[in-house]
Amino acid sequence: SSSTFLRGDNSWADPGGGGPIVYDEWRLTDSFYTGAWSGDDSSGILRYNIERSDTPGFNQIGTGFNAPSSGVYTFPSTGWWDINFQLTTSINNAINAYTRAYIMYTSDNASNWNTYAESWTNNLDGNTTVYATTISRAFLKITDLTNQKFNLTWNCHNYGSGTNDVRILGSTERHRTGLRAFKWLEI
Repeated sequence: SSSTFLRGDNSWADPGGGGPIVYDEWRLTDSFYTGAWSGDDSSGILRYNIERSDTPGFNQIGTGFNAPSSGVYTFPSTGWWDINFQLTTSINNAINAYTRAYIMYTSDNASNWNTYAESWTNNLDGNTTVYATTISRAFLKITDLTNQKFNLTWNCHNYGSGTNDVRILGSTERHRTGLRAFKWLEI
C-alpha cells in the first residue's frame, strides 16, 4: 500500500509523520528599554507582557505550554523538544553595544539554572539605529515534567556614550521576540 512500508522483519508499518507532534508560540507584546546606559550591563528573564501568538497563520498543534510563571516555562508533556528563543533588538547611537539571548535550563525545579544555549548580536556603528535578531536553540530530552524547565533570558551591554539606547522589541501583531517550541518525538 502507498501509506505503509515494508520493514526489515518483513512486516508492514506506517512511516510516521513528518511534522511536529506539538507546536506552540509565545511572544513579547511590548518593546522596552533594557536600562543599559553608557558602560552598563543589564539582563533579565522575559517574564512580563507575554502572550500566545494570535497572528493570522499561526496554528497551535497539540497541547502547548501554559503561560509562563515568572518567566519559567513548564513542559506540557515528555518527549524531544526543540526550543527556539528569538530576540529582536534596536540599538541606537551606541558604539559597540551587544545583546545576548540565552535559553536557561534547570533539571532540579529551578534550584540551579544552566546556560543551555546562547547567541549574540553586536552593533559596532554608533551613528545609526541598527535592528538585529538573534536566535538561540536547544534540543532537550524531557522526561521529568516537575523538575525540567526553562526560561528565556536576555543580556545587553552598552559600551557607547549613549544613554539607554538598547531596546528589546515586542509586538502584538507579529513575532519579534519570543518562543517557538516544537515537540518532534515521544520518549
